[in-house]
Amino acid sequence: MTIPEIVGLAIFCLVIACGIIIAVLFLCGYLTYKDLCHRKESVDKLEQSPYVGALGPNLSDFNDFRDDSYSALKGTSFTWESITSNDDVRLFARFYKVENAKKTVICLPGYLTSAVKCFSAFVPFYMEKGFNVLLVTARGHAESGGKHITFGKKESQDLLLWISKVNELVKDGEIIVHGIDIGANSALLVSGEFNNEVKGIISDSAFSKPWDVFVYQIKQIYHLSPFPILHIAEYFSKRFIKVGFGDSAVKAVANSAVPVLFVHGAKDMFVPYYMCNACYESCSAPKQKFIVENAGHAQAIFKDTEGYKEAISNFIETL
Repeated sequence: MTIPEIVGLAIFCLVIACGIIIAVLFLCGYLTYKDLCHRKESVDKLEQSPYVGALGPNLSDFNDFRDDSYSALKGTSFTWESITSNDDVRLFARFYKVENAKKTVICLPGYLTSAVKCFSAFVPFYMEKGFNVLLVTARGHAESGGKHITFGKKESQDLLLWISKVNELVKDGEIIVHGIDIGANSALLVSGEFNNEVKGIISDSAFSKPWDVFVYQIKQIYHLSPFPILHIAEYFSKRFIKVGFGDSAVKAVANSAVPVLFVHGAKDMFVPYYMCNACYESCSAPKQKFIVENAGHAQAIFKDTEGYKEAISNFIETL
C-alpha cells in the first residue's frame, strides 16, 4: 500500500471508531435517561435498588419499620381521590378523613416509594392531632398514571392541583405539605406560589436540584464521571418529556411564601446533607431545621421517631 492509502485507511478506521464510541455514549445516555425518568411499576423495593449501599445504615431494619407501620395502618379507613394533571395524567391519592377536621396534611412521597409506605408512620400521628391526611401517589408510580418521573418539575404542578382538590374536600380549611425526597422538592419548587390556605412545608431529604444529586450519585456510588453520559441523558429528557435536570429548589425557596421545616439524615449518602443546608440557608421564610445524626436517606422517622414528631409539633405551633 502507498503512504496515501495507509493514511486514508487510518483516517477511515479512526472515523469508524469515533462513530462507534459516540453511538455507545448515546446509548448509555439514553439508558440512563430511561432508568431515571421512566415509570416504575415496582415500588417500595429498597433492597433491590442499585443505590442500596447509599441509602444508609440498617436498611433491613428500616424496611421492617416501614412494613410494620404499614400493617398497623391497614385497618384505618380512607377514600380514593383523583385529579387529572395539566398534561392529562390521572393521579390518585388516599384521603384519611378526621371528623370535623379543618386542617389537612398533603403527603408527597419520594423516588421509587409509595406515599402509604413513606408516610404510614405519620398518618396516626397527624390524625390524632386533628389533621386529615392526603397520601398522594406520584405520577409514574403505582396507582397513578404517567409514563415518566420528572423529579419535581411536573410533580410540583400536580401539587397545586391537589391543593385545589383539598379545598373542595375541606371548605375553608388549612393545609400543610409534607414531602420526602422528590415530594419535598415538589413543594419547595412552588413554595412561592401557594395561596393563603397553605400554612407550611415539611421538607424531608430534599435535594438542591436533580442535576446536583445525579452528579453526586454517579461519582459516589458508581465512581464514574458524569460527563458526557449525564449530559446526553438530559438531552433525551428534554427531547422526549420536555424536562431538564436544572430546576433549583435552592433558588425557589428563596421566594418561599410559607415557613419551612427542613429535615435530613446526617448520614444520607444518596442526597447529602449539604443540599439540605443549601436550601435552608437560601430560604427567605421563617424556617427550622431538624437533623438526625445517625440517619440515612429518608430515615429520620425511623432513627428518631419521637424527636421527628416533636419537631413537627413544634413547627405546627408556630404556624
